[in-house]
Formats: sequence, C-alpha cells, structure tokens
Amino acid sequence: MLNLLTNVAIQDTTNTANIVYLDNIMTGVDGAATFGYSVTPTALQVTDNQRQQYKHDHQLDIRVLRASGADLTKLQAMDGKRVNVAGYTPDGVFIWGGTPTVSKPILTYKPQFDEVIADQILLTETTPIGYVFGEAGYELPVHAGDNLISKYEVATFDYGGGIYLSGFIRDTGMNGIGSNYQVNLTTGDNLLSDLIYFPFPGLSMTMGVYQANEFTLPDIAEGTFTIYPRNAAGSIIAGGTVSLVTGQVIGQNTLDFTLPAGTVYIEVEVTNSGNEEFLFRNFYISHNRSEYSRF
Repeated sequence: MLNLLTNVAIQDTTNTANIVYLDNIMTGVDGAATFGYSVTPTALQVTDNQRQQYKHDHQLDIRVLRASGADLTKLQAMDGKRVNVAGYTPDGVFIWGGTPTVSKPILTYKPQFDEVIADQILLTETTPIGYVFGEAGYELPVHAGDNLISKYEVATFDYGGGIYLSGFIRDTGMNGIGSNYQVNLTTGDNLLSDLIYFPFPGLSMTMGVYQANEFTLPDIAEGTFTIYPRNAAGSIIAGGTVSLVTGQVIGQNTLDFTLPAGTVYIEVEVTNSGNEEFLFRNFYISHNRSEYSRF
C-alpha cells in the first residue's frame, strides 16, 4: 500500500500550525515529490536456529523538486525535530506519530544538487515491534491500513483505577470487550477518542460500525458515533461535526462525509444513546472505502 502513497502532511510538533503538504504528482514540475518508505527489522539470536525480532528501523525518504519558498522555510524550521506525519493512498491511510508519549520520527532536511535542484527530506525512527503503550492506551507508532481507528488496539487499559478502551481518553461506563472484539457500552456510557492527526480538508471519508444487538421494546439499543474535526489549535471547526446513529437492529451502519476546511485533527465520540446496553464492533474511519460493509 505504501508504494502508492500519494499525499503526505508533515507537522512541526513545536508549532502545530506549521504543516507542509507534499503530493506525489510525478509530473516533473516544482513541488512534485516522490516517497520511498522502508522498514528494517533487528533480531536477537534466542536459540541455535531461531532469531526473535524486537525492533523496527523506519525510514521515509522524500525527494521534492524545489519546494515553494514557504514550504522551504517550514521544512528548515523542522530540521532535527520530531514531527507528526500523515498520508493517504488510493486505498488506505498512513499515520506516523501520535500522542505525546508515542515515538515520532525525526526530520532531516538538506538540499540536493544533481541534474536538478531538489530537496531531500528524511524521516527516521526506531520503534518496538507491534503496539506500544501511550497515554491513550495501546497504539502503533507507525500505522498503514484502511482504517484510522486500527492505529489503536481493540484492548482495555487501566489508568487511575479506571478501565479505558485504547484510543479513548474518556470512558464513563464501558462494560469491557467480548468475543469478536465486541465493545459493550452500558446505558449512558460515553467514550471520547484521542486526537488523530489527519490534516486533509476536502478528503472524502467513510465511517462505519456493526451493531451487534437489537432493541427489545420498550428498551432501545442504539449508539451515536460523532466526528469532531479540529483545527491546529485543537478547536472544533464550526459546522464540521457529523454523526452516525445506528439503526437499533443488528447490522452494518455507514456514513460518508467530507473533512471541512481547516481540519488538522479528528476526534471521535461514541455514546450509548439508547436506554439499554449497546454492543458494537468493527468500527472504522477510512478514506473513501466501503469494504467493511461485509461484516
């Protein structure tokens, strides 16, 4: 999937409004970029015939045909700093970085003078293999796939004596995780996600979830899934909020939406909006995808 990476947004973590957008337009004009991603595993010898991988060295090599003056200024300011990176392909998303306690790549910038004038941007980081524990639970330092939410493991973690769902920083009554990675929300429960860095205003998105139980009158089993687009300062963008209300019966629910102007982060709120326990699984937010409808 990463071989088809077409758009990348790099954010200075010390100045969140400082974002550089690069497009893999491949036309040879100024601003055209190429992306090359590689990951190298490191392993320990554990027995005579077995080796155990324990870390990954990630590298994203970007070459840009003479970036704009404004972008050059931003890139030079990021040189040597830790950054957040997000991108997308025709069939998926890419996120590198995340919450403050999760590893972020270091950006190295330098001009390159061969037959053409270009700018080289190198992003590197060494991470453990698999999910790591951050302030929002268990998440992948580098995530590539067709679901933004898959950056977080479907697992609970204990914080301050409370039980939380990974990726969600507020939980007012979750009843745990059942079979098939099914999340159980008690009546009146409310979950609020961490901020997900995905700054692509105008991009078509799809949100979907499978409701695993149905109502038994007079009780109603129903969930509301709300997207709050936020700007670089973390403020909710007026008029950009969208909500998916499940159909109160077992089955798949989907909603198409477009990220509004100014979007830098996505925040998700999940609410049990019925009056009995609400069960769901396979929650996803994706870039113009509908494959999860098979569940």
